[in-house]
Amino acid sequence: MKICAIIAGGDRNLKFCEDFFTKRVALLYYDFGIRKILCGVGRGTELTALNLILDQRQLYPSMKIDGVFTHEEEANHWRENEREMLYRVIARCDEELILKPVYGSEMRFQRNIVMMDIADLVLLIGDDTETEYWANRMMKPLLKLDPDKERMIPEIRLFRQKPLRSFAILP
Repeated sequence: MKICAIIAGGDRNLKFCEDFFTKRVALLYYDFGIRKILCGVGRGTELTALNLILDQRQLYPSMKIDGVFTHEEEANHWRENEREMLYRVIARCDEELILKPVYGSEMRFQRNIVMMDIADLVLLIGDDTETEYWANRMMKPLLKLDPDKERMIPEIRLFRQKPLRSFAILP
């Protein structure tokens, strides 16, 4: 089973490019054969991305979707509406993975390393040079999604043979 880790580098507004993001998830599923997604469950972009994937779940019948926390008390200091959204989103996931019971100073970095280690492919939303560095060092293919410019780097263009046109033979 091919696994993709989705990590957000910074807080991007993913809500304005839902269609763009969901098309990239379809590309992962149908063209890359990804059957499991490990998505970080950080406030903002990661939680929005996870919610968008879960909203489109019926399009990916055999996809397992897991939320990955850094620690048990990650959402304790979030605003109430963010916590409620988190609980609604996590309830729809196949599994929730919690790396450590308590918070440490390097927890987000450790979570990203664990996710990349498990994954076959890394989808980075926004900029995070540290994640890019470690993905390259771990020799993991990295797709970088820029929601502001609605662009993926590298831009994947798959060759699909067009159906042949039938021509009528004239006498």
